[in-house]
Amino acid sequence: MKYLLIGNIKEPIEKNMEKMNEIEKGRIERGENFAAGSNMIFPIHVLISSAPPKQVMVVDTTEAELAKWIAAYSSVMECKISPLMTRQEWQEATN
Repeated sequence: MKYLLIGNIKEPIEKNMEKMNEIEKGRIERGENFAAGSNMIFPIHVLISSAPPKQVMVVDTTEAELAKWIAAYSSVMECKISPLMTRQEWQEATN
């Protein structure tokens, strides 16, 4: 399933951005990062003009992988996740 992930980086921003880099480095070493596979649809964009900075990306992944991502980053950012689907997928799911 495709998901829109929006993360608001928690205060203190600089310290938590450093932690995020450490978290992602560990995920890369374990092969868990979204960019390593073919599941990154819209790459990570950090909107530094917003306060606090936001991280936005779209991934196509499983609920289990999404749960790992949430567990890894929940200490340094507030995560908002929205499933993305086509109108046809939505109609099939609601019928």
